[in-house]
Amino acid sequence: MKALVGKPESLMADIIRLLQSLKSDKTYELVVKEKTKRRSLDANALLWECIGKVASANKVDKWDVYLDYLRRFGKYTYVEVPEPALDYLKRQWREVEVIGETEEREWTLKDGRVVRCKSVQALCYVGSSKYSTKEFGTLLDGVIADMEQMDIEPPTSGEMRRALDLWEKRHGPASQQT
Repeated sequence: MKALVGKPESLMADIIRLLQSLKSDKTYELVVKEKTKRRSLDANALLWECIGKVASANKVDKWDVYLDYLRRFGKYTYVEVPEPALDYLKRQWREVEVIGETEEREWTLKDGRVVRCKSVQALCYVGSSKYSTKEFGTLLDGVIADMEQMDIEPPTSGEMRRALDLWEKRHGPASQQT
């Protein structure tokens, strides 16, 4: 598989060369998608350092603090599933918050069987490793705001600047993030 990355005008010659190199007796699939920039691992380390400070100050587990921040500032989707499927759902998402239950109703299973049971309404949270830089920034900003309210020393502006500089060096200006 060959990946080409760039702006349309700079890719034209590469695309023509690629097309000319293809074998005529083969079938190919062409996928074109917008390139998104990923955040740096340094930003992730900074997040966990901050979460660790908040957890320590509150004498609670870091993982519980992380999950709380996902619920407060994270990305989620709403689902309604049959009650017996809740355990499976919880294994598929970083965090699942049950927000309600409905009356019993009929559900049709994949094999065609019909069952009658209650359903569960839930918010399913995506883990921060799947966030865009913008989404991750929202999460980190929420943690830092809490640190300031709790009188916990947040990362210095120099640390933040270095993390941003490193990120920009690797990925381009922050303003171009999706």
